[in-house]
Amino acid sequence: MHSETRWSDHTCRHTSVNTCRQRSSCRQRSSPVGPAFLAPTRPCRAALHYWLTVVLYCLCVRAVACLKQVLKADGLPGFYQGVGSPLLGQMAFNACLFGTFNATKRAMLGASGASELSNLQIFAAGSMTGMASAIVETPVDLFKSKMQLQTLHQEAAALTPGGAARPDFHSTWGCVKFVTKNWGLRGWYQGLSGTILRNSVSNGSFFLSYEASKKWLMRQSHVQEATPAILLMSGALGGFACVSLSHPLDVIKSALMSDDLQKRKYHGIIDCANKVKAEHGFAGFSRGLLPSLVRAVTGNAVLVLTVEMVRRYLT
Repeated sequence: MHSETRWSDHTCRHTSVNTCRQRSSCRQRSSPVGPAFLAPTRPCRAALHYWLTVVLYCLCVRAVACLKQVLKADGLPGFYQGVGSPLLGQMAFNACLFGTFNATKRAMLGASGASELSNLQIFAAGSMTGMASAIVETPVDLFKSKMQLQTLHQEAAALTPGGAARPDFHSTWGCVKFVTKNWGLRGWYQGLSGTILRNSVSNGSFFLSYEASKKWLMRQSHVQEATPAILLMSGALGGFACVSLSHPLDVIKSALMSDDLQKRKYHGIIDCANKVKAEHGFAGFSRGLLPSLVRAVTGNAVLVLTVEMVRRYLT
């Protein structure tokens, strides 16, 4: 009944409206609007909710269209193009990631003499971890991108007169040999600067969000050790934060990696950002955001849980 009641319609049980000391509390309980100073924010919240709904709808439509296109062109195997590179590389990458972060935390704690790190120190430790892990992550992402890019080029060439050209490689190992033969180890680190920049933001925000949310959830649950549910939730929140803040940098990194080493289109991070904006506008920096969020939220939740459970088992 109170959900439809306005302040002017509310009947206070006290006889004198002017002298009623509980008038404000009666109004707040009876009205869904709340205190008067919050009333003007309702249109703002409604507008924000509307635009967020529109944005999420557009992202979902684009993601579903991409899903249908891949299924139609390649079937289920199409979702695993270039899977060999990340499958092999993620073991080394995650070992480097968590090992470096824990080592950096210990070094910072030893230098400061504090019992725990501040939020700024956690972000700094995560950023340094991201920079170090870029040495392992760049080749992994590069070979995956080259495999996926070649598939797209083959499909585009098949639609032109003369048919598709002969592919340069047929597997991840073939891609490694092709890049090494033509550009040496330098070719392995195409887009390294973009990866370092992206990782400094994404890993800093991931570890900060993960550590902060885990501590908060532990306090709310009154537990001394994080449960699997807490680890899953804090890992998911960390994944959401890192992708939300670093996705524009990831777009730049991916563009640098997909560039042709023989005929350069992009000459550095700034030039790449300017050309992406010129070609696609600011919307170009949000392309692929929804799939990246889904992957980061689910992947990091499982990753954090697995790492913590294995650490507890080994210790």
